[in-house]
Amino acid sequence: MDKTKIQKYLNTTTTSNFKAEFFLEYLLTNANKAVYKKTKENALNGAEFEGHVEVYIEPSDKSITIVDNGIGMNKEELNDYVHKYAEEKMEQNEIGLFSLFSIANKVSIISKKLHEQFAHKLSLELDTISLAPCVNDEDSGTVIYIKLREEFADDFTNKEKLMHHLKKVKHLINYNFIMSYYDSNFEEQIEKI
Repeated sequence: MDKTKIQKYLNTTTTSNFKAEFFLEYLLTNANKAVYKKTKENALNGAEFEGHVEVYIEPSDKSITIVDNGIGMNKEELNDYVHKYAEEKMEQNEIGLFSLFSIANKVSIISKKLHEQFAHKLSLELDTISLAPCVNDEDSGTVIYIKLREEFADDFTNKEKLMHHLKKVKHLINYNFIMSYYDSNFEEQIEKI
């Protein structure tokens, strides 16, 4: 991963018409596609399936996590996601995985492909990438953890502000779409979007 190339890309995207909430649109569109693919495969096999996309916020950690129970990605697909598709988007100055670094310090993706035994974790920082197997007892799907930069944390971990952003992109999700967080009594709250 070429840090200089990514930094040039980030400078270009942030000085053009880039809006911080574009990352939500990008990630939620991908989550919806993954759930659609699993829905389609389960329908072909006659299996019942209820797809969902969840956005979880943790203000104390300054993080946002996007979870789907879609088809998931295996090790090769995760690798391609970074080294092929993300780099293509970067070369075309389009919103993609690396655009997350305009708002984030760190991104971790855990994904488990449908019908596969193991999940894989992809950890990204501006100058490092690691990909390793990890334990995941869940069915297929993807979890994207985004450690936000200080200046974006309030906008995307405040439930009212985030709900405003999510309602603007709600039309992109064809499945159950929820936001979750812990309230001041440390009880999990789930809100349908």
